[in-house]
Amino acid sequence: MKKLTLIGLAVLASTVAFGQALDISTFKSLSSEQKDGVQSLTDGLQGGLSSLEWTDGSGPTLFRISVGVYAGLGSFDEAKSIGIDKAGMVPSAGIQVGLGTMGAEGYFRMLPSLTFGDASIGSMGFGLKYDLTDLIPVTGFPSTSAYVGYGSINAKFETTVKEIEDNSTGSKIVIPVNKKVSAEIKSSTFNMGVISSYDLVIIRVFARAAFEAGNSDLDWAGFEPVKNGQSFSFSEWKSNETFGNSGMRLGVGLSLFGIKAEVGTRNGLYAGAGYGFSF
Repeated sequence: MKKLTLIGLAVLASTVAFGQALDISTFKSLSSEQKDGVQSLTDGLQGGLSSLEWTDGSGPTLFRISVGVYAGLGSFDEAKSIGIDKAGMVPSAGIQVGLGTMGAEGYFRMLPSLTFGDASIGSMGFGLKYDLTDLIPVTGFPSTSAYVGYGSINAKFETTVKEIEDNSTGSKIVIPVNKKVSAEIKSSTFNMGVISSYDLVIIRVFARAAFEAGNSDLDWAGFEPVKNGQSFSFSEWKSNETFGNSGMRLGVGLSLFGIKAEVGTRNGLYAGAGYGFSF
């Protein structure tokens, strides 16, 4: 558990390092190509966000408590126009606790807002499922539950521009700036779906399908130099774009001795790994 928690923190640190590579501080507005890049990034962010929320299609008969940690990865495309030089996976992580009785079960998952230098990241989510297996008139049918859930993640990245170059006179002039520019992504998703699982001796296999309705708000701030004769001043600005992230999630996975893994598609590939126990 301790090792997986440390891995989760390392995943978050890489999320922050990745976000600081997002280069949009020179754009007051985004072109269609740049919007496509951010769209892919936010789809990937939400792909990993809801991984491993459910790994068991059954509901507790009497009483069940569960605790675990998870890390998710969602794919994004190359987008050099916004500083993303190659395709990859954007990570997220957190802890999850669950409580259930009489066929129903709920969970709450979160990552308290953590700060890494000039960046911060935090997330939260909750969900509810109900066991439908007894309503399915098929002998030996896998344990099956319907579920709904909500998740959100907030990541903010800042960097300091120390200087810029001006070539308007035919020769390069270095202008000291020392101004901070920032980008903040607020992403949320609501989902509803079905999960089925089957126990094979010591291994549980599961599959799930869900429709997820999500969106992401991108706020960013920058500046532009204004030349006044031989001197410069700076005009600051703030911009905003909203991106729709709705889509189908189809995933399969397994659980063995508390170790859980899942792969699937959700507007691109996603994967999740974690560890948890229940009693």
